[in-house]
Parts: sequence; structure tokens; C-alpha cells
Amino acid sequence: MEKYSDRLIKLEENKSALFALITNGVSKITKSRLKEKLGYESAERASKVVWLLESLENIMVNFEDCKPRTRGMDDRLERIIKSKQGENTLNGDFLREMAKEIKVYVKYGGKFL
Repeated sequence: MEKYSDRLIKLEENKSALFALITNGVSKITKSRLKEKLGYESAERASKVVWLLESLENIMVNFEDCKPRTRGMDDRLERIIKSKQGENTLNGDFLREMAKEIKVYVKYGGKFL
């Protein structure tokens, strides 16, 4: 039982260290956008690393809570539909980009094919 409690203490220490490492490693702009998100204070106090990573992913794929969810979904679908392969873009690169866009759309509740 003592080993288990030691491991729990280490886990909490590591979560705090990882949270600090990630937040110190992002740009000032990204950090300010993180701090604006609802729930940042509680996530920081509790060192919620999963919340932090999900929030960072939302910021990086430009799917944030700055507009209603349905409007964000509509904008993402419109972006998928209007996508065209450029003349200098390789097929593989275009397909990877489209797969990423579709993955984000589906992740936030959209149905695609």
C-alpha cells in the first residue's frame, strides 16, 4: 500500500511538472489564448494535462469556442467542400490535408460520408 501512495504522489508531481513544461513551451499569443479559455484557472490548479492538450489542439486547428459550435461546424464543412488542390501541391500532401480537415470536423460532431 505504501508503494501505491508513493506512486500517486509522484504522479501528481509529474502532472504539475508536465503542465508547467507545456505552458512554458508555447508562444505568448497561444498562452494568452489558453488563459482566456473557460476553465483555465481550475485546470491550472489541478494540473489537468488532458484539458491543456485538448485546448491546445483546439487552438491549433482554429476550432475554438469563440463562436457557436454549429457555426464552427458549418465553417469547417464549407472549408472542406471548397478545398481545391493547387497546381504545385502533390496528391499525397493534398490528401493528408483533407484527411486532417475531415478528422477535425468528425471529432467535433460532424458526420462525413
